[in-house]
Amino acid sequence: MKKVILPILFLIAGCSSLPKEKANTVNIQERLQAAAILGYEYSQMAENTYKPNNTFALPANIVSYKNQDNDKYGLAYSIFHRVDGDATSEVILSFRGTEGVQDWIFGNILAVQNDRGLSVYRELRKATPHNIPITVIGHSLGGAIALHISLREEGVNTFVFNTSSRFTRGNAAHSERHSYSEYAEVNKVLRISTIDPKWTHSIYSCTFGNPIKNHSQVKLAACLTACASQKDESAKISVENNPNIFEGDSVFEGACS
Repeated sequence: MKKVILPILFLIAGCSSLPKEKANTVNIQERLQAAAILGYEYSQMAENTYKPNNTFALPANIVSYKNQDNDKYGLAYSIFHRVDGDATSEVILSFRGTEGVQDWIFGNILAVQNDRGLSVYRELRKATPHNIPITVIGHSLGGAIALHISLREEGVNTFVFNTSSRFTRGNAAHSERHSYSEYAEVNKVLRISTIDPKWTHSIYSCTFGNPIKNHSQVKLAACLTACASQKDESAKISVENNPNIFEGDSVFEGACS
């Protein structure tokens, strides 16, 4: 299977022209830490969108509202609510990344999942009170779907992780987009030839191994949480609440570098 992945990746890369993936090294640790504090909870939700949907014990104010498994085109997503007492203060729509043949065909190659994801967002937006923001997130192919939405709908804040480049330019310019990646993960090659989505892109170096293993969302989420925990009390509590994820301290060594 791995032998056919890389040729397909290079084919997909040709579909999209880019923000060169270079790190801003000015005050790098402070910048990475601030980005991690902003995004670590979303990274945990992106991981929990995969089966078994409960890798991370999420903070008490984040509730898993819906888990939608693959449709006939392989699109799968989760919906989370951030709550304040009895009120919902934010809805998070999280798209799952590549898992099997359907995702390769209808997601990575034909990009059918992009517009299907956009339809899911628009239906959710209609059903959600106007004063409640919807944040769209995703890992890998799920990140591309999230970016596809944010480039077409105004005011959609987006957090993507080791994202694919399988999205296209849209007319929406006023959405915040935050991208997080592990250094030398497999999709880095694809992001060299994609459009510039006008994002804040943060690169971390927590994982050492081959580019496919470096693509892991659970490892990136652990990295961001560990980095954030050095300064943020809520992230420290998250580390304590997930002892199975943070066994040993190797993830902390390079978390903000």
